[in-house]
Amino acid sequence: MNNNVSGIRRSSQNRLNAIIGHKMENGAVIDETVLSLLAELTRIENREVLIVVSDNGMIENAFVGDVGTVAFDIADRRSSISRKIVIHTHPGGSPFLSGEDLSAAKDKRLSAMIAVAVPDSEDLPKLFGIALPKIVNDRLTYTPEVVSGLAGLNDINIRGNMQDADKAYRKVNALYDEPDRHCERAILIGVDTNWSHGLDIDKSMAELKSLTEAADGKVVAVFTQSRPKIDPAYYVGKGKLAEISRAAQNKDAALLVANDELTASQIANIEGLTGLKVIDRTTVILDIFARHAASRIGKLQVELAQQHYRLSRLKGLGQVLSRTGGGIGTRGPGEKKLETDRRHIRKQIDELNKQLSRAEKTHAEGAKRRKKSQIPRVSLIGYTNAGKSTLFNVLTAADAVIADDLFVTLDTTTRQVKTDSNGFVLSDTVGFIEKLPHDLVAAFKTTLSEALDADLLLHVIDASQPESGKYTAITEQVLSEIGAIHIPRILVLNKTDLLGPEEIKRLEQKAGHQDIPTVLIAASTGYGIDTLLSRIDEILHESGEIISLLMPYSESKRLAELKDQTMIIDETYEDSGVRLTVRINKNFPKYRFVDWLV
Repeated sequence: MNNNVSGIRRSSQNRLNAIIGHKMENGAVIDETVLSLLAELTRIENREVLIVVSDNGMIENAFVGDVGTVAFDIADRRSSISRKIVIHTHPGGSPFLSGEDLSAAKDKRLSAMIAVAVPDSEDLPKLFGIALPKIVNDRLTYTPEVVSGLAGLNDINIRGNMQDADKAYRKVNALYDEPDRHCERAILIGVDTNWSHGLDIDKSMAELKSLTEAADGKVVAVFTQSRPKIDPAYYVGKGKLAEISRAAQNKDAALLVANDELTASQIANIEGLTGLKVIDRTTVILDIFARHAASRIGKLQVELAQQHYRLSRLKGLGQVLSRTGGGIGTRGPGEKKLETDRRHIRKQIDELNKQLSRAEKTHAEGAKRRKKSQIPRVSLIGYTNAGKSTLFNVLTAADAVIADDLFVTLDTTTRQVKTDSNGFVLSDTVGFIEKLPHDLVAAFKTTLSEALDADLLLHVIDASQPESGKYTAITEQVLSEIGAIHIPRILVLNKTDLLGPEEIKRLEQKAGHQDIPTVLIAASTGYGIDTLLSRIDEILHESGEIISLLMPYSESKRLAELKDQTMIIDETYEDSGVRLTVRINKNFPKYRFVDWLV
């Protein structure tokens, strides 16, 4: 038994060792004998118990300790789904798979990850959490669900699902398994200046790791350095770069990814010392945006942001601009040769601005027509991976893309939602992130305009994340940057199914004292959705007052402010000024426009 035996009774160790080699009865996923033993040992030790089961139902190994701490080696081919099932217990009776459980399932490419909810009573467990592999948009994902009853668990066709997923996974690997072309081995590096009000350095580096992996990079090492400020020449000290260079040789890495934006000279200096290809966080984000852009406006915005970024770093970019193949930082408009000069890039930027202006004009005309329809507009906003697309699908009965990946939703998706009060139009927008590049915020003003045009914002927050408060602050900062902070919003605390009863109670108490309306939900299970819809109806009704104004042409600034903060229903131009009929919300400063009310 390869497990953490610290503090474990010898009798429990012996009983776990004894079931290794046991074959489940009647082809069951787990038989009653093994289930009873796992539950009993869980109660005795008050710790998780884990077993690895082969596809023929034989127990190959047993552990004590949670999924994130035990070292269970599953040696299958990288290009296939593992034929192994991991079954582990949850003391206290929770059947919900955690993010750590799902991450382990994806890392090991399991046929199934199963959680057994062990109640405090002596009853046999009746609730099970299970996640099976699926290929969504060429990516392996695991979506959890809860199953009631042992018979219900054993009726699931795990082998059949595994075979279907394996077939799709092999096909994807055949397309993307060319060495060093679509999957670069990368080393991450970050600087902790100890003054940032954003995520702490560990969380920020974990986010950079997720970004790099979303861009098809394989992270093989992570380095951080504490400094009063970022080194203007080398980002970090030369000694740290020498250490990184040695690690790159040992781990066969060719790419270095920095957690902050680098200048052209920093890139050239680091490349000169390490011999590695160097990119920064912005390059990775731009690359992911380029991957997911689907509409014409989205593609133009990506290309424009990339060209602005290249223009500011043309001198000294070295290896970055010399690349022409696939890999991190090379999607979108394509790489140019080193002799590409500033005049050529500026010419491209001018042409892109013209194309984008025409596309945005068409988009604006459509938005103006939608405003005149008097149908309220609601936009989902929030930190990336907070569960916005899942909530969008639940509210609209749609099938927007859902994956455990960053920036899957890039081009805005819009659907109508029917409610008792005639309904509203719901938009799902791009997720925000720490250190979102300023060029990207500017370039994506059309995509983010869905939030600006909304009558109500649903700020979706992953309540299961310990750093949810900082994620919320980052989203609020971006809202302020795009001029949407004045729009009424609801804080939607999502993924409460991953929390315990005490934590949920604490959040409910805190929600009662929030200035901003707050609703707890679990989009994946449907919990709290009816409450959320009722709250949306209530706020939209509050924001439904319609007023008419005659604004003099001399009040152009006040007129622009009015248009930014209201929904225009009708607009006509007269000799004395602009006559408008607008819908306002309860937060609108009506007193500032009283002189022009008609």
